[in-house]
This record gives sequence, structure tokens and C-alpha cells, in this order.
Amino acid sequence: DVGLEFGAGRSTLWFAKKIAFLTSIEHNPVWYRRVESALNKSEVKNVKLLLVNGKAVKAYVGVLTHFADASLDFILVDGLYRDVCAVAALAKLRMGGIIVVDDVHRYLPSNSRSPNSRTFSMGPSSELWAVFWEKVKNWRCIWTTNGVKDTAIWIKTRETKNE
Repeated sequence: DVGLEFGAGRSTLWFAKKIAFLTSIEHNPVWYRRVESALNKSEVKNVKLLLVNGKAVKAYVGVLTHFADASLDFILVDGLYRDVCAVAALAKLRMGGIIVVDDVHRYLPSNSRSPNSRTFSMGPSSELWAVFWEKVKNWRCIWTTNGVKDTAIWIKTRETKNE
């Protein structure tokens, strides 16, 4: 599998051991060096770790332009500009691929009891999250929680409108 993650971290090394190739985007130079060091110590060769200016939305999300549509098997949204990244990444996901959104309880409504969860009466936290929610509403979703944080996994089971 080929994957992309917005927000490098502990998951980067874990994913690297499980997939053929991973591109990981990080905005924090300190965290970038920490992840880079861990990858080097583990002699990982299948990760392209990118340090991208976190103050420039276009640069951060623009990494997606390097991928053809329907070319990614896996996308993790766990960094900056999550709503922009999530919506823009959908076109890059192949049929059967998965998109994972960490801390999803902060952005999309659910029945979660995690702190700061959005209720259905509140709706999505932004217009872009509403767009994302509409596009994935018919996909299979696995919503997980540990009672403090929620993560949702959507499996692309059908095309969405205006990808």
C-alpha cells in the first residue's frame, strides 16, 4: 500500500513497517527532526518525510498535487488544516482505500462522550467539515474512541460527487 499522513509522529514509523511507501508531512521543525531521527535509527527507507511551512495552507495541503487521483491506499489526517486536508485528499484515495481522521469528535457530530465532542444538533465544526461529511456519508465508517479522543476510519466504497 501507498500512504500519506498529515502530521508525522509515532505513527510514521509504525506505518512504515506495514506499507510499501509512506509520505509524511510535518510542520514543526523540532518534531520533524525527532521523527527523522527515529526513522534513521530504524533504517527505514520507504518514507518520504517532508517539512512543510505550517503557516502556508497552500504549501501544506499542496503536497497533494504530487499524487495522481485515486493513487493512495491510505490517508491519515492528523496535522494542521484538517478540514482542508480531508476534503482535498478524497480525490487522491483509490476505491477501497481508507481515510483516517484523528480527533474527529472535535469536527464532526456523533454520539461520543469524549470531551469537546460535537453533537448532532451542533453539526460539523466548519463548512469544509460539512462538505467532507456529505462526501463520505455513504462510505463504511469505523468510529473508535477511548473516551478521551475519537478516531474515525472511512473506507471508500463508492465515488463521491465532485471529488
